[in-house]
Amino acid sequence: GEGERIASIIQGSSCNSNGTHLHFMIVENNVAKNPAEYLVSRSVEWDNSPDSPFSFSGYMQWPMSDPIRITQGFGWTYYADKLAYYMDKNGVKHPHSGIDFVSTDLSVKSVRAGTLYRGSYSIGCALRYVRVDHDDSNIDSYYLHINY
Repeated sequence: GEGERIASIIQGSSCNSNGTHLHFMIVENNVAKNPAEYLVSRSVEWDNSPDSPFSFSGYMQWPMSDPIRITQGFGWTYYADKLAYYMDKNGVKHPHSGIDFVSTDLSVKSVRAGTLYRGSYSIGCALRYVRVDHDDSNIDSYYLHINY
């Protein structure tokens, strides 16, 4: 259910990352969307320089507890433009598909009720994820860099 603990964040570096964080995604009708448009407004710490802070304007609860620090936003961020792991095998760069969060509490919570799925995929390394299919909509939330 909403707010239920569904995973914990991997401590330290994991697949295509340089530190402990949650990569949170919203996918609507099979298209990655900006999670900031779905999460309720709240105060956070910004650690995403040289990118700028952004606002939250949605209705979903947050996947982590305070204090929350944002280390990368959605879309064409500085890191999406500069780092090689945003590039596919054809050399095409891709935008960052979610928002990266850091908190002292490593628990990950579902932002809304739905059906829970666990999986992993390989992108040069194995990456575990949890997906929640929000049964009342065409929206899924994804939680990456996690342990089940």
